[in-house]
Amino acid sequence: NIDTTYFSPRLSNERNEIAKQVKNGENVLVLFAGVAPFSIVIAKMAKPKKVYSVEINREGSKYAAENVKLNKLEGIVEVIQGDVKRIIPKLSKEKLKFERIVMPRPQLKNTFLESAFKVIKKKGVINYYGFSKEPDEIAESINKEAKKAKKKIEIMLIKKAGEIAPFRYRWRVDFKVLN
Repeated sequence: NIDTTYFSPRLSNERNEIAKQVKNGENVLVLFAGVAPFSIVIAKMAKPKKVYSVEINREGSKYAAENVKLNKLEGIVEVIQGDVKRIIPKLSKEKLKFERIVMPRPQLKNTFLESAFKVIKKKGVINYYGFSKEPDEIAESINKEAKKAKKKIEIMLIKKAGEIAPFRYRWRVDFKVLN
């Protein structure tokens, strides 16, 4: 049932922009991946080593797996159904580290950056989405989480990625984790 999943065609420019940033051979982790639009566009447009696509919603994961098959990307995109907070420790145990983590998160209280910091490589990039009136609020929360995790970061770009309500915006923050 399509009503139990979420997909925004309005984010297609975002998906293309991020795919263009992906370098050959990168391991990419997409958290809150939904039906895998980011994962699929990255796998098709770039030459990643592998894209891990994590989604908690069973229906979303089922459709993601179907999308991967339809796009003939088995072996490049791996769909993982489960909670980010449970999946990250498993990836960590497998010694998996990522050059890039894409976080097109829904409006959640938790930033989930604490989890992402555990599996990002040194000099890895996080493409993070957040919601607020001002970009400073998002940058501040990212800096706070980085400090807590003892990570040094460099914010490369803050970009408005859509309006979700009057004066409430989705922002994309691209930042590099330096250590």
